[in-house]
Amino acid sequence: MGDPDEVDRKTVIRILQANGVKVSPQENGEADMMVLAKDDKVEARRIPSKVGRRTLQYFQRSYGVPIHQFYNPLMAPPPPGEQIQ
Repeated sequence: MGDPDEVDRKTVIRILQANGVKVSPQENGEADMMVLAKDDKVEARRIPSKVGRRTLQYFQRSYGVPIHQFYNPLMAPPPPGEQIQ
């Protein structure tokens, strides 16, 4: 069984995008390497299949994503362009 503090990559990417972070795979990079961009910050970062608390805290500090949204995805804002029902 996995660590309860770990979150699936798919969820992490969805929450980052919902908070205005553009996430795309790095061309010619490893499978886990993603390019993250928000405002004037652009970086390549490895996002493994299970993301631990330290990385989530980094996303909170660097991109302003509230950490509780990773653990409770329903609390995240809807992705840009998606209507609330």
